[in-house]
Amino acid sequence: DWQQQRARARQLAAQAARAAAAASPAPAAPPAAPPAAAAAAKPRAKLSYKEQRELDELPGRISALEQEQAALAALMAGSALYTQGAARIAEVTQQHAALDATLLDLMERWEQLSSRG
Repeated sequence: DWQQQRARARQLAAQAARAAAAASPAPAAPPAAPPAAAAAAKPRAKLSYKEQRELDELPGRISALEQEQAALAALMAGSALYTQGAARIAEVTQQHAALDATLLDLMERWEQLSSRG
């Protein structure tokens, strides 16, 4: 029984990794192109008040999401999750992949604002 659970856990982890790898590069490429084009068309020397506040808040938001992602990764690494059924496993892996995509977007935004400020 343990060997079957372990094999299924490895298979689900591999599927989640493939899904995250497929989902992360695709959304990252389209949003990167329009801001670069917009920045080239209209260069700004200084951040607006709203952008400065966003830049100041980004490290905290990124840190909180990284902590949540680490908690989900620890949950996925443990065996307790895999006794809760396939629906729960899929939910946790989807949350992990969504957090990964959100973190990537936030880091790109942080880089964009930092380079302008």
